Amino acid sequence: YTTLFRSRLGAIATHSVVQLRDNRPLGDAAAVMAEKAISSVVVTDEAHHPLGIITEQIIVSAMQGNLALDVSLSEVMAVDVVTVPPSMELQEAYQIGRAHV
Repeated sequence: YTTLFRSRLGAIATHSVVQLRDNRPLGDAAAVMAEKAISSVVVTDEAHHPLGIITEQIIVSAMQGNLALDVSLSEVMAVDVVTVPPSMELQEAYQIGRAHV
């Protein structure tokens, strides 16, 4: 347990993060997430800089609210995304994450 917390994020993180442009429709995100069996996608600008994230919860909430699946990701994405460098230890990243909940 202690050894894991001292691990660098780059050694344990997923390296193939699925990204979609901010102008893509919510339906595309839902389809990609279902196809790849993942729970979120990172929303980026045209330079691939992260702008936000779409999660399963966002899609479920949109469906419950009868929101059309052609709405752009930029209109519904969560924007309070915090990024950290791969050189950071898991313990420090965990503390940063807890501070932003």
